Amino acid sequence: MNYLEAVRNVTMIASSGEAATTILKHLANRKRSRKAETVRRLMQICGKGTNRAAVVRVLRQLESSGFGKLVVGRRGYESRFEWAGV
Repeated sequence: MNYLEAVRNVTMIASSGEAATTILKHLANRKRSRKAETVRRLMQICGKGTNRAAVVRVLRQLESSGFGKLVVGRRGYESRFEWAGV
């Protein structure tokens, strides 16, 4: 994916709702680079009005755009989004 495609994809995702905008702002303002973000942490960042389905929807959009992979938690591990190329 080239830079222009990435910008288009992020813009499309950001326009999909308030949870998407909040998550993308959080990701843009991070001080440290992480290999993964947990769904639980992103739900906390979005606030009480946001449900798990909205956060997962945003992460699925990021996944389909090639930014990483959504890993469903199993056997005690949390659901998380693992970044591509990190």
